[in-house]
Amino acid sequence: MPSKPVKKSTKPVSKPVTQPIATKKTHDPHGVITRHICLSRDLGVGGNLYGGQMLGWIDEAAAIYGMLVVGSERVVTRAFEHAEFRQPVKLGDLVEFIADGYKIGNTSITVKLKVEILEVSTGHRIDTHGVSVTLVHVSKNGMPMPIQHG
Repeated sequence: MPSKPVKKSTKPVSKPVTQPIATKKTHDPHGVITRHICLSRDLGVGGNLYGGQMLGWIDEAAAIYGMLVVGSERVVTRAFEHAEFRQPVKLGDLVEFIADGYKIGNTSITVKLKVEILEVSTGHRIDTHGVSVTLVHVSKNGMPMPIQHG
């Protein structure tokens, strides 16, 4: 028995609306950069998120934000200027990395981040960490290069 032809929908396909948290054009200094779920592989011997894992996630969030603001994928970490661990992160916690401002120099950008646990069921947020990370904009050869402002 021959099958009936499939009728194509004439409805427009909706596309998700995404707005960048920061771009070279907008320089929006605030917003969620990324999120991670604390998994068992991320835990240290004390049952909390291993500090080195948190620093890796912070480095990643700072790099993402720096790339968006600078308008280039070529940014490298120069320094963690201040990292404060205020509350432990536990198994299953949803961890958000939030831009809390930035400062642009000639070849570098310093990103200030807040890290919070989001309790999904209540919307309550717990401030867990604060940090400033300096990134340097580099050429293909790895040499510092000026950040184009504007």
